[in-house]
Amino acid sequence: MGIFGRLNQVIKSNLNSMLDTAEDPEKLISQTIIEMEAEVKRAKRELITTLGASKRIDKEKEEIQAEVAVWEDRAVLALRNGDDALAREALKQKARLSKKATEAAARASQNLAAADEMRDTLERVERQIEDLKARKATLAQQVRRARTVPGDVVGGLGSSGTFGELE
Repeated sequence: MGIFGRLNQVIKSNLNSMLDTAEDPEKLISQTIIEMEAEVKRAKRELITTLGASKRIDKEKEEIQAEVAVWEDRAVLALRNGDDALAREALKQKARLSKKATEAAARASQNLAAADEMRDTLERVERQIEDLKARKATLAQQVRRARTVPGDVVGGLGSSGTFGELE
């Protein structure tokens, strides 16, 4: 048995020992659920922030579009009065504001897409939490049963694994 074989055996032994002395599986699962629920709350706050930003951007876009209409009216008025230079300047302002309104609409659309993706993810995670809650006792029993079975709990570190290839 080479050095890698012995190292493999020591690692397996240490991992099995750590698993045997680990905390109560039900408590570990409960802690995982608590952590997942905290993440869901944090994600919900982020979703609310994103939706609020989207509404603010929509309002900004509407205000800009109102300004665009004002500058268009000014350009028409300047043309009626024969002031081509003033009409050109008003059209430049209208074009600048139209571009700004388009950018605001794009940002609002991106925020809504991000919010939809967040909402879908939240729903999926909430379903996973409910599933985990429902299966908590069963999972804990499976872990306890696996701990009582003699033999190697940690698989994948056999002689056919990475250490076996190094020998």
